[in-house]
Amino acid sequence: AFAGKDWEDWRHSGQDAGSFVADPLFVDPENGNWSLRPESPALKTGFVPFDASIVFGVVGAAACYAAVAVLKERLDFDDTLDAFGIHGVGGIVGAVLTGIFASAKIGGTAGWLEGNSAQFLAQIIAVVMVVLY
Repeated sequence: AFAGKDWEDWRHSGQDAGSFVADPLFVDPENGNWSLRPESPALKTGFVPFDASIVFGVVGAAACYAAVAVLKERLDFDDTLDAFGIHGVGGIVGAVLTGIFASAKIGGTAGWLEGNSAQFLAQIIAVVMVVLY
């Protein structure tokens, strides 16, 4: 339920007008092939499979591990549940990498790799502002 309404009532009230529920039409999910078929509705919404997610995962995991295993001990701060090491550092890495890998095909704004270094700078400024806050 969405604020006490079903999905259709929620949409008819003006909420999430651009969203829809549909089968993404994966090629063969039963056998681990999560690629999208050419007729997938996900492609019509501007979503394009983006292999840079592997970079996000590897770099993010390495940075979070380093924050939990090394940084916490060196700076001697109390983070019993490793919330900062996982969520703080992971969020920073994700924000910075978004500035690098953002794709105009996906979100309408290009990142550094597509020639928009201003987006990378905007992401860095946003991270600094959040840290200062």
